[in-house]
Amino acid sequence: MIRKIALFTILILVTIWFSWAYLIKGNILKAIDNLASDNIKFSYQGSKISGFPFDLKLRIISPKVTIIDQTSLHEFSTKEIEFKFGYSFKSSVINLGKKIIYNKSNGNAKQEYTLLSEENIIIAAGFKRPFCFMSPSLGAVKDIASIHLTLPKLECRDRSNSSSSSDDTGSASGGGGGGGGDSHNQPLFTASSIELLSLQETDNIEDRFSLKFTGEYDAPSQLSKIAKAHLSANLNYISKREYKEPKEVNFEKKLEIQNIKLKLGDALLAINGALKLTKSALPQGRINVSMVKYQEIIDALIPENFIISPSRLKKTIDKTTTPQAINPASADFHIIFSEKGISMESSAKKLRPQT
Repeated sequence: MIRKIALFTILILVTIWFSWAYLIKGNILKAIDNLASDNIKFSYQGSKISGFPFDLKLRIISPKVTIIDQTSLHEFSTKEIEFKFGYSFKSSVINLGKKIIYNKSNGNAKQEYTLLSEENIIIAAGFKRPFCFMSPSLGAVKDIASIHLTLPKLECRDRSNSSSSSDDTGSASGGGGGGGGDSHNQPLFTASSIELLSLQETDNIEDRFSLKFTGEYDAPSQLSKIAKAHLSANLNYISKREYKEPKEVNFEKKLEIQNIKLKLGDALLAINGALKLTKSALPQGRINVSMVKYQEIIDALIPENFIISPSRLKKTIDKTTTPQAINPASADFHIIFSEKGISMESSAKKLRPQT
């Protein structure tokens, strides 16, 4: 009798486990499908669950994300994505593996790149409620409380003209012996010390999204005009709700730039400020910009075919900055957003609105 009760109890627990496992699996796959649009497509070859009883894992086999823009098609794929859940089902560790393939097609022109990491690319995600209780039709994105990514090193290699798969098996820590003259053994760029943290908070009054990022960039000088760079950013995006009668809701959005710093060698770009965005008015606020060796910054970031040419932008900054500046290669100014439009000003003078 005791044996029958024990077997029956085990059967019930196994049934409950598989019910929860397949419910979570269905929610994840439906949430992925609901993120698709005319310009973004998701596909995969299959999915598997494992980890009975205390280590639930979901594996999505051969996932692919396709992004379609006006001129080209972009595909990101990997061998497998693994979701591992915490006991409360309010957190998940997402493992993307060590290699991501990126393909770009533009007419008959095709490019293929490989992103290689020294370690598995791990994303830690926290949710506002257990994932099994989320409604995929509402979009799981709104239920994400936090996302944390750390990545020691990531290399990008061009495989478009490569006749072998040696890049796929090579470590991101080096290019392989004896291949110094082969461009395929040399990464296009290396990103390192990457850390990304995003937080999302929601209440009856406002939605707040925070993003922090830091990372290093290194590329061979013959392949990129930006050889070394360091980027750090701290941003907040706030959406406030104001309830009016009859059942009318007005949204006021605000972008807070706590700090953005981009360092290119000895050149530096620093930005902070805030913008208020509403449906019924033009953006209002002020962005503070500080640059050291600003001509190098502009040459590196602004292409010649940009809506404002680099030469014109340099002239505008020259007019805005004070002639008594201690360092003539530095520039400090404000970009003002108001009902009159957009203007630039320094502590000494203000330019007419730019159109």
